[in-house]
Amino acid sequence: MAVRSPSSCSGTGQFYFMDSISLISQPFNFNPIKHHLGYIRSFIRQNPADKYNMISSGVTDEIKRIGSSVTDIYTGVLLIDDIVIQLKGTLDTKNLISRKSYFKWVGESPDCYRIIMLTDNSQWVLKSLPDTLSFIHFFPSRGSVKTIRTKGNTLKSAIILSLLLPFSKLTSETINEARSLIGLSPVRSLSEAGAIVEISELLGG
Repeated sequence: MAVRSPSSCSGTGQFYFMDSISLISQPFNFNPIKHHLGYIRSFIRQNPADKYNMISSGVTDEIKRIGSSVTDIYTGVLLIDDIVIQLKGTLDTKNLISRKSYFKWVGESPDCYRIIMLTDNSQWVLKSLPDTLSFIHFFPSRGSVKTIRTKGNTLKSAIILSLLLPFSKLTSETINEARSLIGLSPVRSLSEAGAIVEISELLGG
């Protein structure tokens, strides 16, 4: 595994995460439904596939928390546990796992980050969250191997569409029904929804 220096303290520092998912142990912070393809596919398989149960069970609320900003999705074979173990191993080796040493290394500004490369050559951004016990925030690096980039609203639409599609045909009406469940405006045609269809096909495996 390789550690790269930050290019500069630049970037938006914006992120979203779901408190209801307790897959990640402290001090790590990761939003799997926004960044991990394997987890997203599992989420789709394990949740209600009709709109009434999706709403009542809170599935639509969790999808909404992906946010609307662009997101990078890891498509490789490493499980979430594998990723955390490798990141922790690198930080432990360099004595960077404590809050003080980690903040000194990364920086506490939202614009500061570091990048670590894992054994499958995927690259992961590490940032600081000073006001939480889960202070090591990580997500796939833009342009990394085994990573795709899409808009948050596209991903949200694709996830909920994937939940509905086993029981519905793919039409602009189906897409708009899915988008309405998460408060998004309608698309006017299937051609306009090309990115949603593309990501939906990816989520279907």
